[in-house]
Amino acid sequence: MNIYGINPDTLRRYIRQGELKEIINPSSSGSLLYLTSDSTYLIKTVRDYDAKFIQQKFLQEYFQYVRQTPGTFLAKLFGVYGYIPYISQQRGITVDSFTLRFAIFSNLIPTNIDIHEKYDLKGSSYKRDANFNERIKSSATFKDNDFREINPQGLKIPKKIFYHLKEILLRDVEFLEKLNIMDYSLLLSKTKEKNFFFYYYFLFSIK
Repeated sequence: MNIYGINPDTLRRYIRQGELKEIINPSSSGSLLYLTSDSTYLIKTVRDYDAKFIQQKFLQEYFQYVRQTPGTFLAKLFGVYGYIPYISQQRGITVDSFTLRFAIFSNLIPTNIDIHEKYDLKGSSYKRDANFNERIKSSATFKDNDFREINPQGLKIPKKIFYHLKEILLRDVEFLEKLNIMDYSLLLSKTKEKNFFFYYYFLFSIK
């Protein structure tokens, strides 16, 4: 399925053209995250049952939704793939059980923009604080409670833009809820010029 006009050969070329850059995952999902050498694509490892859900149910629904909703904040997903390393003839080891599965997304953070603040928001306060090691980073990813502390008055957004954003966010959430996807975040990035970038990224935990 070619959703954004980028085929698997193009993705393979980007992945192979340089060394992948590992990035620390601020969430508790345990997934590994990598950027391609030019920071164009984000690679995220996924569990076997999540990969099956994406391939069997999610991709077709996602394809239809992004075609009908060009302004969506859902992350651009290019597909789910598997890497099969060399497997010896040891008894009990199968290709299926040894395959590393991963999803490829467009990089959520614009590489040509100086990001001043970055937040991973879930709309909850329970355990939603960035830990000490994350907070001292130059490009820290803060969470819900940090957002309330740093921005006690919230964000000042023109009324017209506010209602536009609200409409898109509600539509995106309804789509994810329809597919019983419960583990997702709104990634909010803020520049020094007080411009904002919103993206949903999803971890595919299912109810």
